[in-house]
Amino acid sequence: MARALRTPQGLAFRRGTYQLFSASEDRTIKVWEVAEKAYVETLFGHQEGVLSVDALSRERCLTCGGRDRTARLWKIPEESHLVFRGHNTSMDVVRWLSDDAFVSGDDAGCVRARGSCGGRGSATG
Repeated sequence: MARALRTPQGLAFRRGTYQLFSASEDRTIKVWEVAEKAYVETLFGHQEGVLSVDALSRERCLTCGGRDRTARLWKIPEESHLVFRGHNTSMDVVRWLSDDAFVSGDDAGCVRARGSCGGRGSATG
């Protein structure tokens, strides 16, 4: 794993594996296989630095891009991703609730609960 990380903002292991996702200010997410000490690939799509990353057991990860105000669900095997919008300010954190639902929070204190198929709700804390 000698490849340099550029200012990592978050790290998340895929549950039950040695697959690691790293979020970076350079707008990318890097995928690593820690057991093999290997860099796997780079995921591109955010328009601003990636501030948060989370993962569960499926081969996918969830990220948010701060000022680009998006959360993205990365489907690794399919080499695709879904984009979720809805915050009016910088989206700073995302966390999985289950394999099918997650929450996102912004710098104004708004928290939104969402289904990974597009459903959503919101709350302000």
